[in-house]
Amino acid sequence: MANFTKEQALNNLKGLIRRYNENKEDTDYIKNERQISDNLIRPFFKLVLGWDPETEFKSEYGQGGKRVDYLVVLDGISQFV
Repeated sequence: MANFTKEQALNNLKGLIRRYNENKEDTDYIKNERQISDNLIRPFFKLVLGWDPETEFKSEYGQGGKRVDYLVVLDGISQFV
């Protein structure tokens, strides 16, 4: 888990909101789920919540024969989808 202050997390969140607002009228951008994930959702987990995308959550993960968008992992064990 990243170590930053609430103020840094808030500034990071504001940056993500700014990025969204700059692109929300671009229908190609909004319709591209992968691009939204890479540019907004994964950075939110990392830059606002402080989660490590390599160990604490997985995106587009196959489990039980189905694909889940995001899987939260704690100590290597799936917690919730």
